[in-house]
Amino acid sequence: MALISQPDVYMCDDFGAFEHDLGATDAYPTFSSIEPLDSGVDEQTRLENVAPGPNQPQWRSPPPLRLRRKPVSSIIWEERKQVILDLYIRQQLHLDEVQKRMKEQHDFDATEQMYKKRLREWGVRKYYTQPQKLDAIRQLREAPTETRDTLLLQLNGLPIKERRLWRPVMQNRNRVILAPRPSPDSRKNGRNGRQQLSRTPAPQRLQLKLGQETQTIEALLKYADRYHSWYLGQDRTKVQYGYTRGLGRVFGGLTDAFHLLRKGDSTGYCLINQSCSHFRAVLQTQPFQLMTLLIQVFATRRYIPQEYWEMRNLVLKFFASLARTSWEMSHPIPNIATLLLKMNQEHLASCLTSYAELLSDQTKTIHDATDSARIQLSIIALFEEAGQLDKASNLCWPLWEAVQRDSSVPPPVWTTVMNTWVNLSIQRRDYLAAEQFLMQRISESSVPTGKRIDDIYRIHEWRLLGWVYYCMKKPAESEKFLRLALEATLQNEGYFTKSVVHGILFEVEFVLEQFGKTEERAQLRIEHQHIWAELDEWRLDRDLPAGTN
Repeated sequence: MALISQPDVYMCDDFGAFEHDLGATDAYPTFSSIEPLDSGVDEQTRLENVAPGPNQPQWRSPPPLRLRRKPVSSIIWEERKQVILDLYIRQQLHLDEVQKRMKEQHDFDATEQMYKKRLREWGVRKYYTQPQKLDAIRQLREAPTETRDTLLLQLNGLPIKERRLWRPVMQNRNRVILAPRPSPDSRKNGRNGRQQLSRTPAPQRLQLKLGQETQTIEALLKYADRYHSWYLGQDRTKVQYGYTRGLGRVFGGLTDAFHLLRKGDSTGYCLINQSCSHFRAVLQTQPFQLMTLLIQVFATRRYIPQEYWEMRNLVLKFFASLARTSWEMSHPIPNIATLLLKMNQEHLASCLTSYAELLSDQTKTIHDATDSARIQLSIIALFEEAGQLDKASNLCWPLWEAVQRDSSVPPPVWTTVMNTWVNLSIQRRDYLAAEQFLMQRISESSVPTGKRIDDIYRIHEWRLLGWVYYCMKKPAESEKFLRLALEATLQNEGYFTKSVVHGILFEVEFVLEQFGKTEERAQLRIEHQHIWAELDEWRLDRDLPAGTN
């Protein structure tokens, strides 16, 4: 569900939930084995023909040719650079393991010497040198007393702990201490011992932590980066970059639930309980967007109203606890849920922006166009939630033009791009462009084809057009198209998840209420009471006596 940045207005994108039913699983071609040539001559005849005669000198076969491996072009190296650095530097794998994974998982074959040569050209070192260590000690001693304890030491892109700086090093088979560890008293004077250290230029400057909130965001980005690096190394047949049904049940249901609560409808509590019940299944499948949606939904105040922030914290605590029981304590997901609990609301926008920029760097290492498009859509949503409409638009327009030219784009990607483009058009108040496009699409698909995917497209277009007319303050047109979408969704109810049905039903109720049609809204609730009644089993107070709170 993606919200429109206007008071009390939102749009759903739960239609991404049917992605895995429309070909999200990658299929790879198989090749039959090559049969040996059959010349019609048996093996014995061939051997007799090549055997030397009695008067012929014995022929010694030449030594086998020593073939040199074909060199890998610099362009290909640069395309694989981020993946190699993730494995070698961030995951701290040995070079032979990096070489093995790149060959098996990324079809990239290079010798160990090629890797060493390329790493030298890139200036990449896994371990820091003695001059770097001396410079780090110097900067640590020179740092002001009030900021010395908050220094984040980083060399070669990796964090180092202060106590490692004071360890002795081996020189000529002897243990040598480069600099004495400062005593508690000497640490009060940040410049003591400065003259004892050699002054070498710093290859990388040390970074300062600027406060608790900055530390929290840095830690969150560190865990996110670890999760992304791990995900890129997984078997391609197991990864899921799209918006799965499981994600729709959890996060689509949660956003609908908080909107119901905002309108004073206690059914929202039932929907929260139901959504939380699906979280364990999502943890087991680990789709890529699990982390993205966790940050996007729980780090924005547009999804969750201020008055229900404590409820948001309870749900996050549940997620973190369940994730810890499913995985070990060091897994990024439970740690990120815990960090989101610590974050102040005024820093959420900067968190979303920083994470979107990190995610943008990750797309450079993904070579599949469809997977890359899915991640770009997540980045656009993050920038949109952070209020960075210019950045969101700059990413959206090229993607929008590309999917219109390419007829092979998977339906879920197409519908999500269309939803994003319409949503951004609405936020920029370019209602006419969105209306014209959707009316053209609807007129082209007015003739039934009998294909379910065409019905899905039509439902989505009606739904979007209903929201365009709502923003244009056209009650009759808005209600008309949203009701069309609702009726078509109910006719295909067995195909959609319950979160999609609940979402569109709530949208029609919301629009009727906003236009002052309270009687029509009440009648609609009565007509479809059986749908809402399915949530009663998730009502925790259903067994309490009447009048008990």
